[in-house]
Amino acid sequence: MYICRMKYLKKFSFLLIFLFLIETLCVTFLLEFKTHMYLISVIYFLSGLLITYLILKNTFEATSYKYELKNIYGKNIQYKILISAIVLIVMYRFSKEFFLYNPLNYKESDMLPIIKVMCERFISFKIKDVYQPINEIWGGTKPIYLPALWMPFSIPTLLHIDIRWLSVSLFFLIFAYPIWRLNLNKEGSTLMIASIFILFWYLFSVEDANLIIYTEETVVITFYLLLAVTIIHRQKYLMAIVITLCLFSRYAFIGWVPALMIYSLYKKDWKYILIQGLVILGFFYFFLILPFGTQLIYDIIHLPGRYIDFTSRVWRDTPTVFTEGLGFAKFFGPNHILLQHKILIGASLLVPSFYMVGLIAVKKKYQLNKTAILLSSLKLSLVIFYTFIDVPYTYLFYTSSFITMIIVMHAEYVNNNKSYSVY
Repeated sequence: MYICRMKYLKKFSFLLIFLFLIETLCVTFLLEFKTHMYLISVIYFLSGLLITYLILKNTFEATSYKYELKNIYGKNIQYKILISAIVLIVMYRFSKEFFLYNPLNYKESDMLPIIKVMCERFISFKIKDVYQPINEIWGGTKPIYLPALWMPFSIPTLLHIDIRWLSVSLFFLIFAYPIWRLNLNKEGSTLMIASIFILFWYLFSVEDANLIIYTEETVVITFYLLLAVTIIHRQKYLMAIVITLCLFSRYAFIGWVPALMIYSLYKKDWKYILIQGLVILGFFYFFLILPFGTQLIYDIIHLPGRYIDFTSRVWRDTPTVFTEGLGFAKFFGPNHILLQHKILIGASLLVPSFYMVGLIAVKKKYQLNKTAILLSSLKLSLVIFYTFIDVPYTYLFYTSSFITMIIVMHAEYVNNNKSYSVY
């Protein structure tokens, strides 16, 4: 019976890795097949849904931290050091060259230049000026980025280095985590590492990827990965803090939060619900209202309403963002922007909650555990949000792919170390 169950788990673990490879190819090298993006977008969406389903087929049992440390430092350590060193050198080389030939320029992309000015004001203790218009960018653009998104860039700003080195550093840690955690001798590790390699190689060798050069998305990816890790290790009070960081960086998972509350109500975990609410309210007050005033709250509330006009401008000025990228916006076209926006909001907020109710209803019948339920619903919320997002910039889709990487890696890890499960 045990042997049959292990074969069953390994089969679904392999399918998860294979789908991760498909999803990875869709957000990397398949983007070069621009005339086939309608099909590739559908494949990307379906692979995300299948990953959501297959997550439930894996046990995702927590493992002993003591054993995990032993696994990290005791197996294939020489190869892990070698791989990490090579990756670090490659990242440094490509990043330095990219930064040299692509200095920060708001006319190319204004995200990082805006964040840099915000950080310069912040570290100069001009707190009240952080969200004031920036006259040197587009004649007075007004910053709208949430605190958890731009504040981490204060570190390289304080060190007087290119703020994009923060992104490079975070990506190295993100890459090193699965490499050091996986057992390189186990079945399935080769395909897993190949998928990770494809993702990172594309981001650091293809200049058109734009993720490191022009965006702040690495901070978002880092917070979302931390969320997945806290779910996996069942650190629910630490998860409360990470959820807040995710909410105040990019709210792609906004529909998952009520789904989480539904599960907490089902478990009658009143203490967690209280703590989560207090953490969010505390961050809201001490990092938004107190330093920056209530005007910022007004701007944030009215921000989604501006997406309609912004989407129309992008369709008019650069329609290739839609036709040569992922997402379903291309199917709606410039004449149905409002319909797409309504579907985005409705599906993002409602589908994860209905999905959670359904999972709770069949939880005992199919022996679903908490970790699998939370990870599956989280992945679904991201798949829906990015599929119907108003303006589908390619760099936005990497967050969901990296979440898959962490989930698949843990599934492979647990299935190869079943005897060390602690609960």
